[in-house]
Amino acid sequence: MKNTRDIKLLLDRCHDRNGEIYYVNFTHDRMSITSYPDDEIPAKVDTRADTVTAFA
Repeated sequence: MKNTRDIKLLLDRCHDRNGEIYYVNFTHDRMSITSYPDDEIPAKVDTRADTVTAFA
């Protein structure tokens, strides 16, 4: 039987200052970053997320 919780997903297309495009995906219990060409991007997203109370 499937879990009856609502699954919510947000897919956000982002642009880094240097013009690179990447995607941040949110569900109720997880965040993932995909399609990033620069390994520095996940660190930047993680640092930014640490400043947002809702992500704590």
